[in-house]
Amino acid sequence: AGFIFTDGTEPEQLRGARVSAEFFAALGVTPMLGRDFQADDDKPGASRTVLLSQGLWQRRFNADTGIIGRTITLNQQSFTVIGIIPASFQFAVPGFFRPVEIWTPSAFAKDNRTRGNQYLRVIARLKPGISLARAQSEMSALAARLEQQYPNTNTGLGVRLTSLYEQTVGNIRPALLVLLGAVGFVLLIACGNVASL
Repeated sequence: AGFIFTDGTEPEQLRGARVSAEFFAALGVTPMLGRDFQADDDKPGASRTVLLSQGLWQRRFNADTGIIGRTITLNQQSFTVIGIIPASFQFAVPGFFRPVEIWTPSAFAKDNRTRGNQYLRVIARLKPGISLARAQSEMSALAARLEQQYPNTNTGLGVRLTSLYEQTVGNIRPALLVLLGAVGFVLLIACGNVASL
C-alpha cells in the first residue's frame, strides 16, 4: 500500500504494507521501541495505528523517542505511532524493489470482505515436524473444497506454498553462486600472487 505522509514541510509518498496483527510475531520480529500490533488493532472500527521502520523514524523524525503515542497524517487520516521496527528487518513486497517503511493493520471494512477479492498474500510458520510437502497437500485439499463450495469465485484457484527463503532469493540463487565462484577464483589468484612473492 502506498501512503502519502503530509506532516512536516513536504509531502512524501511512503512504501507501506497492511498486515495482520500476528505478522511480526510470525516472523520473530520485535519492535525496538514501543509495541507490536495487538488483536484489537486489527478489527474494523479500531483506532488507526502504525509502525515505522527505523530508517523512516531517523530520516523524518530525527530518531525522536517521543514519537511513540503521537499522531501522524497518512492519506489525510490520523494514525497513532505505536512502535519502531529495527533496521535489521527488511521486508519488500513482491513487485517493489525498495523495502517497506510503514505498516498498518489490515482491518478490512465489511464491504471489502467479499470472496472475489484475491489480492492477499499469506505468510505462515509451519508447526514443528510438518514438512512443506505435507502442508502443500493439506492446502491443496482445502483449495479443492473451497472450489466445490464456491464455484463462482474459486474455480481454477489453488494454493502454492514456498519457503520464505526460496521466495526471497530463489530467482537469484544461480547468480549468487556464480558470483561466489568468481570471488573464490579471485581469492585463489591473490593467494597465488602472495605465495610467489
